[in-house]
Amino acid sequence: MEVLKGKTVSGGRLNLRKAIETLNENYNGLRLGALSIDKLWPSPSTSNLNGLLTIPRFGDFNLTLSSTDGKIVSRQKLTFGGTSFSRFQVDVKNLATGVYIVTIYNGKEKKSARFVKL
Repeated sequence: MEVLKGKTVSGGRLNLRKAIETLNENYNGLRLGALSIDKLWPSPSTSNLNGLLTIPRFGDFNLTLSSTDGKIVSRQKLTFGGTSFSRFQVDVKNLATGVYIVTIYNGKEKKSARFVKL
């Protein structure tokens, strides 16, 4: 890849941190850092809910949708690899109108955010 040309350290090994920074700058979407739900849209939603996350590392994450009374109405496994964007989409068209909570967790960290379903 042309954008990584010359991004090496002594011995010709790839500087991974610099490579990730370069990929992030050039391919906008890879987001590594403390786990957070940065954006949910659209809210209110009628069919699909989209989300943008910052993730601490690549790997598996669990997503749950629950009603405000704590009942889990949907579960989904999210896997982010070396070429994945930290975005997700959930089908919410069959949910009843109301306020719901999206929770993302990986066994160590857990974050939640609310959205409205119309």
